[in-house]
Amino acid sequence: MKIGFSTEGPHDEKTIEVLTRRLLPFDFNPIHRTTRKTQRIKEDILELNIESVDLIIVVKDNDGENVQEHINRLKSKIPNNIKTPVVIGIPVEALEAWFLSDEKALSNVFNKKIPAQKNPEKFEDPKKRLQTLATPIIPNRGHYKELAECIRMVVLEKKCPSFLKFKKELQAHTKN
Repeated sequence: MKIGFSTEGPHDEKTIEVLTRRLLPFDFNPIHRTTRKTQRIKEDILELNIESVDLIIVVKDNDGENVQEHINRLKSKIPNNIKTPVVIGIPVEALEAWFLSDEKALSNVFNKKIPAQKNPEKFEDPKKRLQTLATPIIPNRGHYKELAECIRMVVLEKKCPSFLKFKKELQAHTKN
């Protein structure tokens, strides 16, 4: 199976791939398109479709937008002639909120005791919160990948409804 990914940047790219691998019971070949601009989503989807992927995963931070409106806007960018299933994930407010759900993963990756974070999706700026907790380390894409590898999925699902929604949609599109 080939899965195409459209994410916001290099930090998100491997993170979403790792989380997807942990959620699916089979291996896949990833193809990445990384864009920060929502306007490019249509082009990403068209390029991934040309690559003959079996599934397209689009993950974009919410960044303060109404979640359903954001999902609807992204769905409206999917060309009508695309038959490949598209799964949309919207971390609230940003991907870093998903990491904030698991203090054990954070403590392990940043090699220091980090307290539990209540309601990680309520932080206005989860990226800034993650940077503050990790100080003096500056989180980079290697840390993001490590966090994705060791985060406790049950904790992530419990504390981040946006992740649980992503998981359910992903699994619904990959059942044989």
